[in-house]
Amino acid sequence: MYHLLSVAAMAKIIAAKASHPLGQTGMMKSLGGVRMFNLDNYLKRPDALSLDQALAIYNQIPYEQAQNDGDFKELWQDIIDAALDYVPIRVRWNDQNTQERAAVDAGRTRRHNAFISSLKILNRYTATHYDAEWLSQLGTPVTDRKRIGDFAGYIVLFGVLKGR
Repeated sequence: MYHLLSVAAMAKIIAAKASHPLGQTGMMKSLGGVRMFNLDNYLKRPDALSLDQALAIYNQIPYEQAQNDGDFKELWQDIIDAALDYVPIRVRWNDQNTQERAAVDAGRTRRHNAFISSLKILNRYTATHYDAEWLSQLGTPVTDRKRIGDFAGYIVLFGVLKGR
């Protein structure tokens, strides 16, 4: 069974994001007194992961082929769980001051590492059993941690939309 954020939880996250001040990254813009995410600025970053790119990678995971594969389902659930552990911390990051960030930074890093590990494990499995290698398109964990973290957010988004 997939664990998805409830509508109320998503609304709370979206409301929190909309109300925070201009972030250091310059990816927030003012819109009628409310601060909104600036997708254009994000997509100009060299490490950005567009919705189309994320969806293309996501769709290369052989989910349909593996419907009767219990090992695949368990590994996929590990990815969902790791993404749901990591994403809320990352969403709150822009709302936190330096002290609050310092207090959660080690846990955020551990959760990010757990998400990356779960991706690697499933990628090895799908490469061996389904001739599907998709993880390299996200880059490497050493140089593309933020991009891989963005993929965690997309996985949560796709799961929420799939659950409709």
